[in-house]
Amino acid sequence: MIESEIRRRLELHLCARLGAVISGHQFLPHHGGDGHADGEAVLPPFTVVSVVAAEKAMATEGTWIARGVVQVVTHIHETTTPAHSKLVRRIYAALGSVEPETSEGLVLHGIDIGEISESDSPEARASATLIVFSAGVGG
Repeated sequence: MIESEIRRRLELHLCARLGAVISGHQFLPHHGGDGHADGEAVLPPFTVVSVVAAEKAMATEGTWIARGVVQVVTHIHETTTPAHSKLVRRIYAALGSVEPETSEGLVLHGIDIGEISESDSPEARASATLIVFSAGVGG
């Protein structure tokens, strides 16, 4: 597999796993492939799973180290509400509970959650909580 395919498959896999745990919330892969129409407007709240890089761990093996971010997007005035905080905690816990597994040609060895930060976009009147992660994957 090539890097772009690893990234896309991992995004789709994590969206499916998170969506199975947290029903009624939209999880979208950054690189597409989830059936949403290109250019379709998505209104907050929603969560984007973005795998920004994947590097082979060893040239002779099919194991990759992927780095990404889960972006929990809400309206800017909702950022400090208890509902937003509860949603972020649920998504953090769900991401941390994703088990190693093989699914649709992707082998997920495990996930390590890194830092959490905030990002605001006043012009879009939206705010996001960013959860950084690393994952060991194979194909």
